[in-house]
Amino acid sequence: MRPGSWIEGTVHTLIRIFMILLLSILANSIHLAETGFIQGVESPQYSVIVKRHDGYPLYKLVLAITNRKTEMVRDLIVEERFETIDQMMIVDIKELIIVGKLPRGGDIISIIDLAVSKLQDTIWAYGYCISPSSRLIAYKTYYPPLIEPLYRKSAVRILDLAAPRKKSQSNVRGAMARVSPGTVVFPESEVGGAKNLADNVNYVYLSPFLWSEDEHRLVFVAFRKDVRTNYLIELDFNEAHDSAEIQKEEVDVLRFSIASKLLPGEKKQIEESGYLFAIERIKWQGKNEVIVTPYGQTWLPTEIILTLPQKNPREDRSGREL
Repeated sequence: MRPGSWIEGTVHTLIRIFMILLLSILANSIHLAETGFIQGVESPQYSVIVKRHDGYPLYKLVLAITNRKTEMVRDLIVEERFETIDQMMIVDIKELIIVGKLPRGGDIISIIDLAVSKLQDTIWAYGYCISPSSRLIAYKTYYPPLIEPLYRKSAVRILDLAAPRKKSQSNVRGAMARVSPGTVVFPESEVGGAKNLADNVNYVYLSPFLWSEDEHRLVFVAFRKDVRTNYLIELDFNEAHDSAEIQKEEVDVLRFSIASKLLPGEKKQIEESGYLFAIERIKWQGKNEVIVTPYGQTWLPTEIILTLPQKNPREDRSGREL
């Protein structure tokens, strides 16, 4: 072997590896750009096309925004952590809502003012629901995100797209404030501002959110950790949607159980330790009842009717099986 041949061979190998990686990255970028051209949304006033979407590590979204009346076209670069783009909609004449997934799980929602081609808000969430008129976004999030999960707080927030942006401020401080806009409406311990971690009553949110048609009520199921109890929660909002009256009703899961399908000792274990009543779907049945579909459990019915909490505690608030 002549002197230097080993070094030359190593260099050539490294160059080949580098070129393969470079071509792979370019191919991926080209694919994203091509698929981006078919993504878009339009209204009588505006047309929006995704010209380019790069995921990790660039996280760059390039939008072409066209005013269909003046025919003016503007490009807007959105540098948010969109791993995917799942939905786009134009609401309230001039606001664009983009919904996608964060790179390590969770949802990301960006709101853009099309009239001035400017990003207004971005939300990081672990579940959300847009109201029937698309004016309100209810979402759940956890903070702070960089400490042990045991000490994280969970909260439900409402972002009102019709409210002035100065009123839609989060009570979260620091870097997470930018991606946690809106008003905290649940739980009680978080309403009005973040409290001491030791005072937190932590809930696990077990169902999707459900808005009423008039957008004054939001319903969901939650499990309270300290008492290991499931609750049907109803938030009854004021006209401004910046505060809500909280109604809660305990859900006795065993009441709906099919006794013959419970395993030996399972009932006792649920009575002693509680059971997270996870809900796959929730929908309205009239004004005061909801139908919930539990995640697959052989000892529970496929659908259960729950009656919403009543302000008069003497009224019957029991649930019943379909």
